[in-house]
Amino acid sequence: MNEKLIEKYARAIACAGANISKGEEVVIYSSVETYGFARVLAKECYLAGASAVRVDFRDDELTKLSCE
Repeated sequence: MNEKLIEKYARAIACAGANISKGEEVVIYSSVETYGFARVLAKECYLAGASAVRVDFRDDELTKLSCE
C-alpha cells in the first residue's frame, strides 16, 4: 500500500476516529503482522497530542498454542 495513503488513514484514525486530545494516553492493540501500521498510527497519535502511546502486540500463532 502507498505510504502516503497509510499515513492519511492513520491520521484519520487518530484525529477523527479516536478523537485524541492533547495530553491523552493511547493504547493500540495490533497483531505482529501489522507492526508497520502500528508504528505509523503511534506517530500520528503523538502528532495529534497524545502524551504517551503504548502498543500491545498480539501473535495469533502464539494465541492458538495457548488454546491447544
